[in-house]
Order: sequence, then structure tokens, then C-alpha cells
Amino acid sequence: MKHVITFLLLILSCPQITSAEGWVRKADVPTPRNGTSLFAPTVNGKVYIIGGALGGLNGVATVEEYDPATNTWIQKADMPTARLYLATVAVNGKIYAIGGITHWRNIVATVEEYDPVADTWTKKKAMPTARYLLSACVLDGKIYAVGGSTGGVSSILQVYDPITDSWEGKANMPTPRYGVGCTAANGKVYVIGGSQNDNMAFSTVEEYDPVTDTWTKKNSMPKARWAPAVTIDDKIYAVSGGTNLNAALPNLEVYDPLTDNWEKKADITIARIDPSVGVVDGRIYVFAGMKAFPTPIADVEEYTPDGCEPRPVSPRGKLAIITWATVKQR
Repeated sequence: MKHVITFLLLILSCPQITSAEGWVRKADVPTPRNGTSLFAPTVNGKVYIIGGALGGLNGVATVEEYDPATNTWIQKADMPTARLYLATVAVNGKIYAIGGITHWRNIVATVEEYDPVADTWTKKKAMPTARYLLSACVLDGKIYAVGGSTGGVSSILQVYDPITDSWEGKANMPTPRYGVGCTAANGKVYVIGGSQNDNMAFSTVEEYDPVTDTWTKKNSMPKARWAPAVTIDDKIYAVSGGTNLNAALPNLEVYDPLTDNWEKKADITIARIDPSVGVVDGRIYVFAGMKAFPTPIADVEEYTPDGCEPRPVSPRGKLAIITWATVKQR
């Protein structure tokens, strides 16, 4: 397989049978948070929700692991640097937490690597330009950190190589934005939606070719919004999001890079701003976020694309039997 798991990427296939697409409720996030990474990285079939805030703009270090197979949560080792509005991705079994803010306007370039097997963190080379509200995705084993805010909206693209622990600057994104969906498909990086201020959303889609270090404008997303994005079978899913901090949207739209066309899919049950979205076995998981700033929600939903075998649904009334470690609040 040419592509590697990303921030708003997981290239996987689902078991193909004839079934209806749709959303089901899953076990709530133990610690409701806003400002987590738009992409929830997956390692060994487990999804990780890292950092964020307990409402507002003070970062936390909390790390929680979700197992879709058992619909249960476990608390893991805290991230060394508490922060929100960071980017997280997984490469070769390790998770990288990049940038963010520790509290309002205290922007960091910090990069920390998490080993889920050892449950330990290691400091890595800092990002050249400190940013928050940035996004990141992975292509061919390298991390593409794009956009965000340095105090003003940014178009910066910087690429991190986990093997050499080094960063390299690349061609700037044509449209400066933060809160974008970033994912990869067919050997290209796609940056979707986002904003230049808290009251305006973009529908812009731009494609980056790492071979030529060039950007190309593509067909716009039907509904302008800040929207996480993930890839399944080289098709890109833009999930929920919002047009501003108080206007969450339920939209699920799918982009085919080969045809440059968008298609509407089943709306999410609970619209939310800034959720964290991941993929396991071809299914999309949407974690937490906000219905409106600054109050986070705990809700988790699973989406089964059309043609995939649905998982058994765990009744919401049985969630009380699920256990997790007491969460430390900072």
C-alpha cells in the first residue's frame, strides 16, 4: 500500500456487503473536551483522543484510548505539554502531537511522540513555526502540517520526517486558513474548508502534489465549513463542523479526487464544531466537539459507509457498565 495513515487520514477498506449507511451512538468520551485535534489517530485498531480543553481555552494533557471492538475507554499516560488546538497523526505505530496553545495566545511549536505500546512520551524536534488551529496528515511516512494561526491566519506548509526527526518548508497553501480538514488520497494531500476568522467559513479545496511541490484548486465543498476530513478507499469524507463558533452543521459529504466531484451522504445525528474524527476498519468515528463554544460534549457516533457491514449497536442505556480510570483534570 502506497499511502500511510494520516490526520484526517486512514486509507482502509471495509467488509463489503449490501447494507444501508448510517450513524449509531457509541460510548461517550470519558472527558468531554473541545479543541482536540480534528483528526483522531489510530494505532492497532485503537483510537486516541489527546489534549484539548475542558471548556474554554486552557489546555489539558489528558489522553484517552477508545477500542471500537469493545466500545470501551481507557485512560493513558498524560501528554507532557498540556495544550489544545493541536494536530495529531499516527506514523509507523507512533503518534505525534504537534503545535497548539497551552492557553489563549500562548502558541507552541512543541512536537511530542507517543508510543501506545509502552504508554510513554518522547520530545521531538520542534516545528519551525509555532502554530495552533493547524491541521496535519500523513503521506508516504511524512507528516504534512498545514495552515493554522501564528497570531494571524497562516498558509504555511511544513513537512516532518519521523525517521530523521527533521522539518522542511514547502510551497505555501494558496488560501491561508485555519481549522481545515487535511487528508491524503492517490498520492496527493487535500486541504478542505476552514476559516480566516471565527465568523466565516470556506468551501475551498486545494490539492498539494509533493512531487512537484505545487498546489491546484479543486471543486469546492458543497457546504462551507470548518470540517474534519478522513479518507476511506481513496474517497474523502468531510464530517460535520461549523460555519462559526455557534453554528454547528450535520453535513457529511464525500469527495472523489478522481472525478473532482462531491456527493452528499447521511447527516450526523449530533452536529458539532471541532470534533475529533478517526477511522477504524472502514468506519468513521466522531468524538466530542461542541454544539456551541465553549461547552464541550461527550457524544461519540460511528458511521458505516454504504456497502460496509455494520457493527452491533450497544444500547445507550448500558453505558453505565463501561469502566475507565478516573480522569485527572488540570
